[in-house]
Amino acid sequence: MNTKTKLILRIIEVTAFALLILISAVGFQIVRKSNAITTEGYPGYPPPPTAGENQLAQALATLEAKPLPTALPDRGVRVGAPSEMALAGLDLSVTGLFGAQVDGDLLTGVVSVSEGMDAVIIDLRTGQTRYLNRIVQKGFMWLQASGNYVTWVDPSPEVMYSYEFHVFDLSRNVDVIFRRGIIRKPDLKNNIVLWEERRDGELGIYGYDLNAAKDLTVATGKGIKTYPRVCSNEWVTYLENPQEGDLGSADLRAHNLVTSEDFSIGTVPFPKASVVGNQHACDGNRVAWVRIYKPITQTFPTSDYHVYDLASRTDQLLPIPAPGFSKILFSKDIVVSTAGHMGYDLAQQQLFSVFAGEWAGLNTRGGDLLVSGDRLIWLTGGSSFQTTQRLYTGLIVRDAK
Repeated sequence: MNTKTKLILRIIEVTAFALLILISAVGFQIVRKSNAITTEGYPGYPPPPTAGENQLAQALATLEAKPLPTALPDRGVRVGAPSEMALAGLDLSVTGLFGAQVDGDLLTGVVSVSEGMDAVIIDLRTGQTRYLNRIVQKGFMWLQASGNYVTWVDPSPEVMYSYEFHVFDLSRNVDVIFRRGIIRKPDLKNNIVLWEERRDGELGIYGYDLNAAKDLTVATGKGIKTYPRVCSNEWVTYLENPQEGDLGSADLRAHNLVTSEDFSIGTVPFPKASVVGNQHACDGNRVAWVRIYKPITQTFPTSDYHVYDLASRTDQLLPIPAPGFSKILFSKDIVVSTAGHMGYDLAQQQLFSVFAGEWAGLNTRGGDLLVSGDRLIWLTGGSSFQTTQRLYTGLIVRDAK
Protein backbone atom coordinates (compact mmCIF):
# COMPACT_ATOMS: atom_id res chain seq x y z
CA MET A 1 0.00 0.00 0.00
CA ASN A 2 1.57 3.31 -1.12
CA THR A 3 1.74 6.50 0.92
CA LYS A 4 -1.09 8.23 -1.01
CA THR A 5 -3.48 5.34 -0.36
CA LYS A 6 -2.61 5.31 3.35
CA LEU A 7 -3.27 9.04 3.58
CA ILE A 8 -6.70 8.68 1.93
CA LEU A 9 -7.65 5.86 4.34
CA ARG A 10 -6.53 7.94 7.31
CA ILE A 11 -8.66 10.90 6.15
CA ILE A 12 -11.69 8.59 5.82
CA GLU A 13 -11.11 7.16 9.31
CA VAL A 14 -10.86 10.58 10.95
CA THR A 15 -13.94 11.82 9.08
CA ALA A 16 -15.98 8.78 10.15
CA PHE A 17 -14.94 9.28 13.79
CA ALA A 18 -15.97 12.94 13.69
CA LEU A 19 -19.36 12.03 12.22
CA LEU A 20 -19.87 9.42 14.97
CA ILE A 21 -19.23 12.05 17.66
CA LEU A 22 -21.62 14.47 15.96
CA ILE A 23 -24.39 11.85 15.68
CA SER A 24 -23.94 10.89 19.36
CA ALA A 25 -24.19 14.50 20.48
CA VAL A 26 -27.38 15.06 18.49
CA GLY A 27 -28.86 11.83 19.82
CA PHE A 28 -28.05 12.86 23.39
CA GLN A 29 -29.87 16.15 22.95
CA ILE A 30 -32.91 14.34 21.52
CA VAL A 31 -33.00 11.89 24.44
CA ARG A 32 -32.41 14.69 26.91
CA LYS A 33 -35.33 16.67 25.54
CA SER A 34 -37.64 13.66 25.46
CA ASN A 35 -36.81 12.81 29.08
CA ALA A 36 -37.02 16.35 30.41
CA ILE A 37 -39.33 16.70 33.43
CA THR A 38 -41.98 19.30 32.80
CA THR A 39 -42.37 22.19 35.23
CA GLU A 40 -46.06 22.59 34.52
CA GLY A 41 -48.46 21.63 37.31
CA TYR A 42 -46.25 20.61 40.22
CA PRO A 43 -42.95 22.57 40.13
CA GLY A 44 -40.10 20.24 39.27
CA TYR A 45 -42.36 17.23 38.78
CA PRO A 46 -44.32 15.77 35.91
CA PRO A 47 -47.98 16.75 35.79
CA PRO A 48 -50.58 14.36 37.20
CA PRO A 49 -51.69 11.60 34.80
CA THR A 50 -54.25 12.50 32.17
CA ALA A 51 -57.87 12.00 33.07
CA GLY A 52 -58.28 9.08 30.72
CA GLU A 53 -55.76 6.76 32.35
CA ASN A 54 -57.74 5.58 35.36
CA GLN A 55 -60.15 6.75 38.02
CA LEU A 56 -57.45 7.69 40.49
CA ALA A 57 -55.56 9.60 37.85
CA GLN A 58 -58.71 11.53 36.99
CA ALA A 59 -59.05 12.61 40.59
CA LEU A 60 -55.40 13.54 40.83
CA ALA A 61 -55.63 15.55 37.63
CA THR A 62 -58.28 17.81 39.19
CA LEU A 63 -55.88 19.06 41.85
CA GLU A 64 -54.92 22.68 41.52
CA ALA A 65 -51.28 22.94 42.57
CA LYS A 66 -50.32 26.19 44.23
CA PRO A 67 -46.84 27.54 43.48
CA LEU A 68 -44.21 27.09 46.15
CA PRO A 69 -44.21 30.01 48.59
CA THR A 70 -41.74 32.83 48.25
CA ALA A 71 -38.97 32.65 50.85
CA LEU A 72 -39.39 34.98 53.80
CA PRO A 73 -35.85 36.01 54.77
CA ASP A 74 -36.98 38.20 57.66
CA ARG A 75 -38.72 35.35 59.46
CA GLY A 76 -37.73 31.99 60.82
CA VAL A 77 -39.49 28.99 62.36
CA ARG A 78 -37.94 26.74 64.99
CA VAL A 79 -38.85 24.55 67.92
CA GLY A 80 -38.42 26.39 71.21
CA ALA A 81 -36.40 25.16 74.18
CA PRO A 82 -37.33 21.57 75.16
CA SER A 83 -38.93 21.13 78.56
CA GLU A 84 -38.78 17.73 80.24
CA MET A 85 -42.13 17.01 81.83
CA ALA A 86 -42.42 15.95 85.45
CA LEU A 87 -45.42 13.65 85.58
CA ALA A 88 -47.46 13.44 88.77
CA GLY A 89 -47.93 9.82 89.80
CA LEU A 90 -46.16 8.35 86.75
CA ASP A 91 -42.53 7.19 86.57
CA LEU A 92 -41.72 6.34 82.97
CA SER A 93 -38.57 4.47 84.03
CA VAL A 94 -40.85 1.97 85.80
CA THR A 95 -44.08 1.88 83.79
CA GLY A 96 -43.05 2.95 80.28
CA LEU A 97 -45.57 4.59 77.95
CA PHE A 98 -46.62 2.71 74.83
CA GLY A 99 -48.85 3.52 71.86
CA ALA A 100 -48.75 7.23 72.71
CA GLN A 101 -51.30 9.48 70.95
CA VAL A 102 -52.11 13.16 71.41
CA ASP A 103 -55.09 15.41 70.79
CA GLY A 104 -55.20 18.95 72.10
CA ASP A 105 -53.70 18.96 75.60
CA LEU A 106 -54.31 15.25 76.24
CA LEU A 107 -51.58 12.63 75.76
CA THR A 108 -52.68 9.01 76.12
CA GLY A 109 -50.79 5.75 76.31
CA VAL A 110 -50.65 2.30 77.83
CA VAL A 111 -48.48 1.70 80.93
CA SER A 112 -47.28 -1.43 82.69
CA VAL A 113 -48.66 -2.05 86.16
CA SER A 114 -48.11 -4.95 88.55
CA GLU A 115 -51.30 -6.75 87.50
CA GLY A 116 -51.05 -6.16 83.77
CA MET A 117 -51.69 -3.01 81.70
CA ASP A 118 -53.65 0.17 82.28
CA ALA A 119 -54.38 3.29 80.24
CA VAL A 120 -53.22 6.72 81.38
CA ILE A 121 -54.15 10.24 80.29
CA ILE A 122 -51.60 13.03 80.72
CA ASP A 123 -52.52 16.73 80.78
CA LEU A 124 -49.66 18.37 78.88
CA ARG A 125 -50.36 21.75 80.49
CA THR A 126 -49.94 20.58 84.08
CA GLY A 127 -48.32 17.14 83.99
CA GLN A 128 -51.25 15.70 85.92
CA THR A 129 -52.04 12.06 85.13
CA ARG A 130 -55.24 10.07 85.28
CA TYR A 131 -55.39 6.28 85.18
CA LEU A 132 -58.52 4.60 83.88
CA ASN A 133 -58.03 1.93 86.58
CA ARG A 134 -59.08 -0.77 84.16
CA ILE A 135 -56.45 -3.49 84.35
CA VAL A 136 -56.19 -5.94 81.43
CA GLN A 137 -53.68 -8.54 80.30
CA LYS A 138 -54.06 -7.59 76.65
CA GLY A 139 -55.98 -4.86 74.92
CA PHE A 140 -56.08 -1.06 74.71
CA MET A 141 -55.48 -1.23 70.95
CA TRP A 142 -55.80 2.09 69.08
CA LEU A 143 -56.16 3.96 72.37
CA GLN A 144 -57.14 7.62 71.91
CA ALA A 145 -58.50 10.49 74.00
CA SER A 146 -60.19 13.63 72.70
CA GLY A 147 -62.47 16.09 74.41
CA ASN A 148 -64.57 14.21 76.93
CA TYR A 149 -64.00 10.68 75.61
CA VAL A 150 -61.46 7.86 75.46
CA THR A 151 -61.80 5.03 72.94
CA TRP A 152 -59.97 1.75 72.36
CA VAL A 153 -60.46 -1.81 71.12
CA ASP A 154 -60.01 -5.05 73.12
CA PRO A 155 -59.98 -8.57 71.67
CA SER A 156 -63.19 -10.41 72.44
CA PRO A 157 -62.77 -13.06 75.15
CA GLU A 158 -65.55 -15.11 73.57
CA VAL A 159 -65.25 -14.92 69.78
CA MET A 160 -62.00 -15.37 67.86
CA TYR A 161 -61.11 -12.51 65.50
CA SER A 162 -63.84 -10.38 67.06
CA TYR A 163 -63.34 -7.24 69.10
CA GLU A 164 -65.01 -5.11 71.75
CA PHE A 165 -65.05 -1.39 71.02
CA HIS A 166 -64.95 0.67 74.23
CA VAL A 167 -65.98 4.28 74.85
CA PHE A 168 -65.02 5.79 78.22
CA ASP A 169 -66.83 8.97 79.34
CA LEU A 170 -64.33 11.02 81.36
CA SER A 171 -66.96 13.26 82.95
CA ARG A 172 -69.05 10.35 84.26
CA ASN A 173 -66.16 7.90 84.74
CA VAL A 174 -68.14 5.26 82.82
CA ASP A 175 -66.76 2.56 80.48
CA VAL A 176 -69.22 1.25 77.89
CA ILE A 177 -68.72 -1.60 75.41
CA PHE A 178 -70.01 0.39 72.51
CA ARG A 179 -69.86 -2.22 69.74
CA ARG A 180 -68.86 -5.85 69.19
CA GLY A 181 -67.68 -7.26 65.88
CA ILE A 182 -64.80 -7.24 63.44
CA ILE A 183 -63.93 -3.65 64.33
CA ARG A 184 -60.48 -2.12 63.91
CA LYS A 185 -58.55 1.15 63.45
CA PRO A 186 -60.91 3.60 65.17
CA ASP A 187 -60.22 7.35 65.10
CA LEU A 188 -61.63 9.90 67.54
CA LYS A 189 -61.86 13.69 67.49
CA ASN A 190 -64.08 15.47 70.01
CA ASN A 191 -67.48 13.77 69.75
CA ILE A 192 -67.03 11.99 66.38
CA VAL A 193 -65.61 8.48 66.25
CA LEU A 194 -65.00 6.39 63.11
CA TRP A 195 -63.88 2.82 62.62
CA GLU A 196 -63.33 0.11 60.03
CA GLU A 197 -65.78 -2.79 60.29
CA ARG A 198 -66.48 -5.93 58.32
CA ARG A 199 -70.19 -6.39 57.67
CA ASP A 200 -71.65 -8.96 55.29
CA GLY A 201 -68.16 -9.80 54.10
CA GLU A 202 -67.28 -6.22 53.10
CA LEU A 203 -64.95 -3.75 54.86
CA GLY A 204 -66.64 -0.38 55.31
CA ILE A 205 -66.21 2.81 57.31
CA TYR A 206 -68.79 3.53 59.98
CA GLY A 207 -69.07 6.10 62.74
CA TYR A 208 -71.01 7.59 65.61
CA ASP A 209 -71.72 11.05 66.99
CA LEU A 210 -71.28 10.51 70.74
CA ASN A 211 -73.06 13.75 71.67
CA ALA A 212 -76.04 13.38 69.35
CA ALA A 213 -76.24 9.56 69.75
CA LYS A 214 -76.37 9.26 65.97
CA ASP A 215 -75.02 6.50 63.71
CA LEU A 216 -72.87 7.55 60.75
CA THR A 217 -72.20 5.63 57.54
CA VAL A 218 -69.22 6.86 55.54
CA ALA A 219 -68.33 4.21 52.94
CA THR A 220 -69.77 0.78 52.18
CA GLY A 221 -70.11 -1.59 49.23
CA LYS A 222 -67.59 -3.50 47.17
CA GLY A 223 -63.93 -3.01 47.79
CA ILE A 224 -61.86 -2.36 50.89
CA LYS A 225 -62.26 0.83 52.93
CA THR A 226 -59.77 1.37 55.74
CA TYR A 227 -57.75 3.79 57.92
CA PRO A 228 -60.43 6.44 58.61
CA ARG A 229 -59.46 9.87 59.98
CA VAL A 230 -61.76 12.41 61.63
CA CYS A 231 -60.91 15.93 60.47
CA SER A 232 -63.84 17.80 62.01
CA ASN A 233 -67.56 17.43 62.69
CA GLU A 234 -68.03 17.92 58.94
CA TRP A 235 -65.12 16.21 57.16
CA VAL A 236 -63.48 12.78 57.37
CA THR A 237 -61.01 10.90 55.18
CA TYR A 238 -60.29 7.23 54.48
CA LEU A 239 -58.39 4.92 52.15
CA GLU A 240 -60.07 2.81 49.47
CA ASN A 241 -58.92 -0.28 47.57
CA PRO A 242 -55.35 -0.47 48.89
CA GLN A 243 -52.87 -2.52 46.86
CA GLU A 244 -50.56 -3.74 49.61
CA GLY A 245 -46.89 -4.29 48.89
CA ASP A 246 -43.45 -2.74 49.13
CA LEU A 247 -44.61 -0.19 46.57
CA GLY A 248 -48.34 -0.44 47.24
CA SER A 249 -50.84 2.41 46.93
CA ALA A 250 -54.40 3.37 47.85
CA ASP A 251 -56.97 5.99 46.91
CA LEU A 252 -57.27 8.76 49.53
CA ARG A 253 -60.86 9.96 49.73
CA ALA A 254 -62.71 12.73 51.56
CA HIS A 255 -66.28 12.44 52.83
CA ASN A 256 -68.62 15.16 54.08
CA LEU A 257 -70.73 14.01 57.05
CA VAL A 258 -73.34 16.73 56.40
CA THR A 259 -73.87 16.49 52.64
CA SER A 260 -72.52 12.92 52.04
CA GLU A 261 -70.29 14.27 49.26
CA ASP A 262 -67.44 11.84 48.66
CA PHE A 263 -64.47 12.35 46.34
CA SER A 264 -60.88 11.32 45.68
CA ILE A 265 -57.99 13.54 46.76
CA GLY A 266 -55.17 11.47 45.26
CA THR A 267 -53.03 8.35 45.48
CA VAL A 268 -51.06 7.65 48.67
CA PRO A 269 -48.48 4.96 49.45
CA PHE A 270 -49.63 1.75 51.10
CA PRO A 271 -46.28 0.23 52.08
CA LYS A 272 -45.85 -3.20 53.59
CA ALA A 273 -44.40 -1.72 56.76
CA SER A 274 -45.33 -0.58 60.27
CA VAL A 275 -46.05 2.95 59.02
CA VAL A 276 -48.80 1.77 56.67
CA GLY A 277 -51.93 3.92 56.88
CA ASN A 278 -50.03 6.90 58.27
CA GLN A 279 -49.43 8.70 54.99
CA HIS A 280 -52.45 10.94 55.52
CA ALA A 281 -53.61 13.13 58.41
CA CYS A 282 -56.21 15.87 58.66
CA ASP A 283 -57.28 18.73 60.88
CA GLY A 284 -60.30 20.92 60.24
CA ASN A 285 -60.67 21.61 56.52
CA ARG A 286 -57.14 20.56 55.53
CA VAL A 287 -55.59 17.20 54.72
CA ALA A 288 -51.83 16.57 54.79
CA TRP A 289 -50.92 13.66 52.55
CA VAL A 290 -48.04 11.89 50.84
CA ARG A 291 -48.55 11.51 47.09
CA ILE A 292 -47.07 8.49 45.33
CA TYR A 293 -46.45 8.72 41.60
CA LYS A 294 -44.14 7.40 38.90
CA PRO A 295 -42.18 10.01 36.95
CA ILE A 296 -41.78 9.32 33.24
CA THR A 297 -38.01 9.13 33.65
CA GLN A 298 -37.97 6.65 36.55
CA THR A 299 -38.60 2.94 36.90
CA PHE A 300 -39.92 3.05 40.46
CA PRO A 301 -42.49 5.33 42.12
CA THR A 302 -41.48 8.30 44.23
CA SER A 303 -43.38 10.58 46.60
CA ASP A 304 -43.89 14.16 47.73
CA TYR A 305 -45.84 16.01 50.43
CA HIS A 306 -49.05 17.98 49.97
CA VAL A 307 -51.77 19.81 51.87
CA TYR A 308 -55.26 19.73 50.35
CA ASP A 309 -57.84 22.36 51.33
CA LEU A 310 -61.30 20.79 51.48
CA ALA A 311 -63.04 24.17 51.46
CA SER A 312 -61.32 25.73 48.43
CA ARG A 313 -60.53 22.38 46.71
CA THR A 314 -56.92 23.43 46.13
CA ASP A 315 -53.73 21.48 46.71
CA GLN A 316 -50.33 22.79 47.80
CA LEU A 317 -47.06 20.98 47.19
CA LEU A 318 -44.74 21.26 50.21
CA PRO A 319 -40.94 21.46 49.90
CA ILE A 320 -40.39 18.78 52.53
CA PRO A 321 -37.77 16.20 51.49
CA ALA A 322 -39.46 12.86 50.94
CA PRO A 323 -37.04 9.96 51.61
CA GLY A 324 -39.28 6.94 51.35
CA PHE A 325 -42.91 6.67 52.36
CA SER A 326 -42.69 8.01 55.89
CA LYS A 327 -45.33 8.81 58.48
CA ILE A 328 -46.84 12.28 58.24
CA LEU A 329 -47.90 14.32 61.29
CA PHE A 330 -50.30 17.25 61.01
CA SER A 331 -51.98 19.56 63.50
CA LYS A 332 -53.17 23.14 63.04
CA ASP A 333 -50.44 24.73 60.85
CA ILE A 334 -47.62 22.24 61.43
CA VAL A 335 -46.76 19.36 59.06
CA VAL A 336 -43.88 17.03 60.00
CA SER A 337 -42.30 14.07 58.23
CA THR A 338 -40.92 11.43 60.58
CA ALA A 339 -38.27 10.57 57.99
CA GLY A 340 -35.59 13.16 58.60
CA HIS A 341 -37.85 14.99 61.08
CA MET A 342 -38.37 17.95 58.78
CA GLY A 343 -41.36 20.20 59.37
CA TYR A 344 -43.27 22.87 57.50
CA ASP A 345 -45.16 25.79 59.01
CA LEU A 346 -48.22 26.63 56.90
CA ALA A 347 -48.72 29.90 58.79
CA GLN A 348 -45.42 31.38 57.59
CA GLN A 349 -44.75 29.00 54.68
CA GLN A 350 -41.40 27.99 56.14
CA LEU A 351 -39.44 24.75 56.27
CA PHE A 352 -37.71 23.87 59.57
CA SER A 353 -35.79 21.03 61.20
CA VAL A 354 -37.19 19.56 64.42
CA PHE A 355 -33.90 18.43 65.91
CA ALA A 356 -31.93 21.62 65.45
CA GLY A 357 -30.79 24.29 67.88
CA GLU A 358 -31.77 23.42 71.44
CA TRP A 359 -33.36 20.15 70.29
CA ALA A 360 -30.14 18.90 68.67
CA GLY A 361 -29.01 15.65 70.27
CA LEU A 362 -32.38 14.68 71.77
CA ASN A 363 -32.96 12.06 69.08
CA THR A 364 -29.74 10.07 69.58
CA ARG A 365 -31.67 7.13 71.07
CA GLY A 366 -34.71 7.41 68.84
CA GLY A 367 -38.23 7.90 70.04
CA ASP A 368 -41.81 8.82 69.17
CA LEU A 369 -42.60 12.31 67.83
CA LEU A 370 -46.11 13.77 68.15
CA VAL A 371 -47.61 17.12 67.14
CA SER A 372 -50.54 18.97 68.71
CA GLY A 373 -51.16 22.52 67.52
CA ASP A 374 -47.94 24.47 68.01
CA ARG A 375 -46.65 21.92 70.52
CA LEU A 376 -44.21 19.11 69.67
CA ILE A 377 -43.92 16.10 71.98
CA TRP A 378 -40.87 13.85 71.99
CA LEU A 379 -40.87 10.53 73.89
CA THR A 380 -37.25 9.39 73.93
CA GLY A 381 -36.69 5.69 73.54
CA GLY A 382 -40.06 5.31 71.84
CA SER A 383 -42.25 2.32 72.61
CA SER A 384 -39.37 0.16 73.76
CA PHE A 385 -39.06 -1.99 76.86
CA GLN A 386 -35.28 -1.76 76.62
CA THR A 387 -34.81 2.00 77.00
CA THR A 388 -35.69 4.35 79.83
CA GLN A 389 -38.14 6.89 78.47
CA ARG A 390 -38.19 10.65 78.98
CA LEU A 391 -40.92 13.03 77.86
CA TYR A 392 -40.10 16.44 76.34
CA THR A 393 -42.33 19.16 74.93
CA GLY A 394 -41.52 22.32 72.97
CA LEU A 395 -43.49 25.10 71.32
CA ILE A 396 -43.10 26.36 67.77
CA VAL A 397 -41.40 29.76 67.77
CA ARG A 398 -41.91 32.13 64.85
CA ASP A 399 -39.17 34.74 64.76
CA ALA A 400 -39.58 38.13 63.15
CA LYS A 401 -37.04 40.95 62.86
